[in-house]
Amino acid sequence: MDALPPRLLPLGAMARQLGLRPTWLKAEAEGGRVPCLVADRLLLFNPDVVERLLAERAGQERLPPKGVRHAG
Repeated sequence: MDALPPRLLPLGAMARQLGLRPTWLKAEAEGGRVPCLVADRLLLFNPDVVERLLAERAGQERLPPKGVRHAG
């Protein structure tokens, strides 16, 4: 049995699903930091891949040492 092809979302729908600004997601994709498929001038994203990648990136962010607070 053949596997189903991945569901691809255009830029606006992917950004809405993630709660991100389309301009940020577009810049990340054009910079090669988020994978996408370019079809003509459309950017298409595999939601499973993008969500997993961003979750991994979020887990790698450095946290301040314990006891150190940010001003604000």
